[in-house]
Amino acid sequence: MLSLGGAGYYYRNQQVYKKRFLQLLDTKNTPVVTPVKKETTKDKVAVTISDETRDHLLTQLQRFEDRHDYLKSRINSKDLAKSFGSNSSYLSIVVNTYKQKSFSQYINDLRIEYVVVRLQTDTKFRKYTIKAIAQEIGFNTAEAFAKTFYKNTGIYPSYFIKQLEGL
Repeated sequence: MLSLGGAGYYYRNQQVYKKRFLQLLDTKNTPVVTPVKKETTKDKVAVTISDETRDHLLTQLQRFEDRHDYLKSRINSKDLAKSFGSNSSYLSIVVNTYKQKSFSQYINDLRIEYVVVRLQTDTKFRKYTIKAIAQEIGFNTAEAFAKTFYKNTGIYPSYFIKQLEGL
């Protein structure tokens, strides 16, 4: 009875993971539409930053994303803001307001989006160990990468890679 229950649990989880995998493949092929947001308290805080500073930081963040600088390990808001010619408070306000997430969540989301696309397109990259993939995209440990990947996608990176290999 116990082994039958375990087998049923395993089967159910595999079905859930398969569904999430297919959704992930489908959503990565369609452009992400940013919803129009309502004014919040954060928007009122952002008003304290000049339009010129805000635009400069948004431009710098776009360049940061385009150059894939988020793949470097040990990124922090203080150093990044300094490289942008600003301060970490302004950078945090811009990321919180316009990206609608914390700085660390913003960096991790960029890394996971990148790795999902790269795993789909680069068969050689799929052969890397989870630890090597984690280090390649800026995570310090395989555990942190796997946890963040699961949090963002609902499946583990090993499962994702295994399913891609089966396609």
